[in-house]
Amino acid sequence: MYASPGAELSCRAHERDFYYHDVAVRHGIISYYAAAGLYVADTMQHWLRVMERTSDEDLQAGRLVEFYHPSLQLVGPPNALLVGNPAE
Repeated sequence: MYASPGAELSCRAHERDFYYHDVAVRHGIISYYAAAGLYVADTMQHWLRVMERTSDEDLQAGRLVEFYHPSLQLVGPPNALLVGNPAE
């Protein structure tokens, strides 16, 4: 598969409808999983794992297709604390 000239760097993740209490809400795919992970994660590594687990669950349940499944990685120290989570 080749991209059209000028579209080589376009984002594949795009947007899709996510459902909250049976109401469709349009969200960017990566931002949806990133925001969902912030509620429970305390370190960058934990945040990444939550995003991976949540998107994997949606993929397995048929709520997300493989083409849009995010492939994410950390750049920086994995044990860095997230803003708002106090150091122990």
